[in-house]
Amino acid sequence: DLEWLGVDFDQIIYKSDRLQLFYDYAEEFLKNGWAYVCTCDSETLRENRREGIECEHRDQSPEENLRKWNKMLKGEYGEGEAVVRLKTDMQYDDPAFRDRVLLRISELDHPKVGENYHVWPMLEFSWAIDDHELGMTHILRGKDLVMEDKMEKYMWDLLGWEHPEILHNGLLGIEGIKISTSDSKRKIEQGVYSGWDDPRTWSLKSLKKRGFEPEAIRNFVLSFGMSETSVTVPV
Repeated sequence: DLEWLGVDFDQIIYKSDRLQLFYDYAEEFLKNGWAYVCTCDSETLRENRREGIECEHRDQSPEENLRKWNKMLKGEYGEGEAVVRLKTDMQYDDPAFRDRVLLRISELDHPKVGENYHVWPMLEFSWAIDDHELGMTHILRGKDLVMEDKMEKYMWDLLGWEHPEILHNGLLGIEGIKISTSDSKRKIEQGVYSGWDDPRTWSLKSLKKRGFEPEAIRNFVLSFGMSETSVTVPV
């Protein structure tokens, strides 16, 4: 799709190839007391965050956190039984910023690495590491990801790293149409849609099949600029 649109990219990075890097930084966070391993159930975690109550695991020693971390890596905890959480202010105005999860356990079969790994980084943690390690100077993202900005900046400050510039853009919607890749994927698998080029997916492949030229789509998208204002347009 990118090649069809004439979008040049330097390289493709697979996070699943960089898991050991994320693990190394996770250990650094645990050793420095910046994070801890929490074994609360998900409902308790949500309730404590909502009420601003510190989890009973928050004051564990680095040694205890590393012991539990190694159990996570060895698969001795099941999915949902243990997570690594970042220590933030539990009285922070936005409950969503309080002690957010950095890494969790997933037992899904990964399409690239299979079942070789049990512990996976959340987006904010992997982004914070990658944006520094890969030498990013500018980060482009939708304005709906402001919380991720806060998380990255918080972790960069802990690590003593400079902040790349973050630029936001508004979201582009089409009147009366809900674009959902997960919903389209499910319907393709169920045989409801014929494939990604089915017009109902509103994917780039479907536009290509309809006869849209890539230059037209490029000009249409670029005409909105880098404004943070979300735009909804008629078909």
